[in-house]
Amino acid sequence: MSKNNSPIRDWLTEFKIELGSASNYLYNNTRQPVKINLTVEAKGDLTFLDEEVESLVIVYINNKGEHIEIPTNPGELKWHCTDSKDPLYDYFEGAAEDNKESLGAVPAALKSITKSYYIYTGDNHGAVLKLYAKITKYEKDPGETEPKPKYTYTSDNTPFSSSVILEAKRPPAFNFPDHYQFNLAYSESGVPEDLFVHEHSVSLKRFRFVKSAFEDNDKKGMIRWDRKEIGQTWATHVGIAGVGERKVQYQGFTLGDSFTARENVTSSTQDKVVILLQGANNIEYYYDGNPPSGREGPCTIRAYDSQGNKHTLSFRFEDGQRVNVLLDVTVNAAD
Repeated sequence: MSKNNSPIRDWLTEFKIELGSASNYLYNNTRQPVKINLTVEAKGDLTFLDEEVESLVIVYINNKGEHIEIPTNPGELKWHCTDSKDPLYDYFEGAAEDNKESLGAVPAALKSITKSYYIYTGDNHGAVLKLYAKITKYEKDPGETEPKPKYTYTSDNTPFSSSVILEAKRPPAFNFPDHYQFNLAYSESGVPEDLFVHEHSVSLKRFRFVKSAFEDNDKKGMIRWDRKEIGQTWATHVGIAGVGERKVQYQGFTLGDSFTARENVTSSTQDKVVILLQGANNIEYYYDGNPPSGREGPCTIRAYDSQGNKHTLSFRFEDGQRVNVLLDVTVNAAD
């Protein structure tokens, strides 16, 4: 297969790469996308073969001067692409996108193509990547029935010279409580007052939470008794409802037959994580062979905002009591 040794103007009247979203910045969390459009148009009555449509891809130039296709999964390059966008995540700082639709099924006699890709990165803050378009022309040899790749063209050559430069940005600085709202969202109590349900919600003041998940070592709940001794039944049992979920997740402690844990939260979980505290007088203390304090938390969930940034939310009992919880937050980039 040859490269650029057949005049591209004999085949194409347009060949370019351009931004499809308004900003060329993206947070380096591997989840925020930048939209890239590749456009080609065939000359005159010429049309594109399926193989030629498939060959229209994004490339970069490595330190050996080779044109390398952007991988479809995270790897050594720390940049990758997909052909569809996760609807949960917005472009950088809410940047808009164009209204061009990427090519779906290839119709017959196709002479103009726009293909859209979405680029993500886990590279260092300030890292840049220059992107080009590449397409391969297929032709049938004499006596052959199947076309074969003949010429490869890239957009770093005249007469169709175009490129896009992307830049990785670190996530914005999030601090608690400055950038979060942590509120009592729902409360009910009985007689005595140690019988209660408190729901505290966590949300962002800027952006919004779009999903949440527990990781392998996360504790989904916690429990604290008034006193760590056999015969004690006064305790507070805690669980978490994730973003957009009413069902409460618990750690799975032995609670006995007398106590019934709340299955669902009452308050809204739209854009929020909710932690539920349920005070009771019928959960018998028991020793399970582990340090008793190990059941007292913290419990942790990971919440993702609309820019793809991951927030680790850890809840712990306030020292010396079991009615209030405190929140600790850390923000992770590309993990």
